[in-house]
Amino acid sequence: MISMVAVEETSPWAMSFSTAMRNGSMWMGTSISADSYESREEALYSCLETLRRDLPRSYTTSVDQVLQSVKAFAKLLRSETERLLQKLFSKKGVWPEFQEARALCLAKLKHFSDHFDLPNTADKIEEFILSRAKIVLCTACSSFNLRCVRNAPRFNLLVVDEAAQLKECELLIPLQLGIRRAVLIGDECQLPALVKSKLSAKADFGRSLFERLSMLGHPKHLLDVQYRMHPEISKFPLSRFYRSKVTDSPNIVQRDYERKLLAGPMYGPYSFINIQGGMESSGKHDTSLRNAVEVAAVTRIVLRLFEESDGTRSKLSVGVVSPYMAQVRAIQERLSLKRETSGGLSVKIPSVDGFQGAEEDVIIFSAVRANSPMERSGSSSIDADTGKVSELMPLLV
Repeated sequence: MISMVAVEETSPWAMSFSTAMRNGSMWMGTSISADSYESREEALYSCLETLRRDLPRSYTTSVDQVLQSVKAFAKLLRSETERLLQKLFSKKGVWPEFQEARALCLAKLKHFSDHFDLPNTADKIEEFILSRAKIVLCTACSSFNLRCVRNAPRFNLLVVDEAAQLKECELLIPLQLGIRRAVLIGDECQLPALVKSKLSAKADFGRSLFERLSMLGHPKHLLDVQYRMHPEISKFPLSRFYRSKVTDSPNIVQRDYERKLLAGPMYGPYSFINIQGGMESSGKHDTSLRNAVEVAAVTRIVLRLFEESDGTRSKLSVGVVSPYMAQVRAIQERLSLKRETSGGLSVKIPSVDGFQGAEEDVIIFSAVRANSPMERSGSSSIDADTGKVSELMPLLV
């Protein structure tokens, strides 16, 4: 299995492979010390581990053998003191076990170096690895690079995760690789692909192949049990978006599934808190919106959760989510963190899109928009797409 991102990271290590091999052969010198040995050993380890991670499995067996031999030699070497290193590495070493381990290690390194034919340029290395890979992990757009690989393997199966968030035109890229079967995994009821142009959105440019096939009645398998939301939270999205075809798992209908984190009737499985006196605003050069009163309210709730977590010595994860980046930045600045763990409390403050697929014990959603209907008539409203709503509901765990 290979990631196309990892291939690029491999290049400098792979190009230094010959250097690492030379480090192995230099172990026979007489001017060795603990520090110089450890630096050479570290370089060799890094090279071999990278090759072991990124090369096809057919190559990793020989890499494993070399690693085992080097580690066994290093363990034996560290059992001796610095004073004996000069003598051990000389040709007149008097420790047969050490001489035998050294000879075996050098023999494996030499055999590996002689029989391991690896290209010495980044583009050749990428081609070498991809042409031998059985599984490739990449984005839909970057899969285009596979068309440029000589002797690229013919892929029998394409698996697309978050397929409902992928524009139909983007999915056409990997489908041109001679795919025989495609598996699309996604949920057209959640976040769609991002299309900023209203004209393009109106023309269904953001529609996914997943959604198109669903509209055409193509058979699909529905995962019909949800394991995260409290039943009181799941009731609305399951009935509104999934037509009650999805049910609650037995583990979440039990009474002990609900966690009463803060005292008071306001803090149940979910709460709608009316923030009076708040008003959204934007900066002089910023089109995104923020609401200072909501920032203060969110901060107070997070601090109360921190006190509760600290007092009970329990771990608690909190996600603070907002559809506006200006509000996200304002909350981050107020709490002086972007992602931080304080005692047992872990806080994440992403945008709605950035939180896609994540899960926390508590979700605080800051809607920002708070003006009256009359005031709102002349301005753009919050995204009314049902995907936004259905994505927010599963976050309220």
